[in-house]
Amino acid sequence: MANWRLIDRDALSGASTWHSYDPLTDETTIRTDFDEHNLDAVLDANKAAQNDGTNGYISREREFKRVAEIPVAIQHKWLVEEGIDINDKNAWPQIRRKLNSSEYLWLRTSPGMI
Repeated sequence: MANWRLIDRDALSGASTWHSYDPLTDETTIRTDFDEHNLDAVLDANKAAQNDGTNGYISREREFKRVAEIPVAIQHKWLVEEGIDINDKNAWPQIRRKLNSSEYLWLRTSPGMI
């Protein structure tokens, strides 16, 4: 039976990291959970941004356009399950494909394709 102990809780991202040790198998397990409220809040904000009429532009001069906000839970999922590191510039084609897919529509903060 696993005895989970909290290692860290990040209030900003909603991530909690847990540790468990099984003396019978001599195995240590580290698990990360994410607060669903935090994920929902980001997705709701993204939906609102898509419909706010600015078309994603964040400056009056229309020099900068915000196109997406990827919650930490999604970043973690992509990294663990698919090896996609959003901080790696070489991963941009994979990230762009995901952001343009209907599955991840609500990660975008402006309408249209990226």
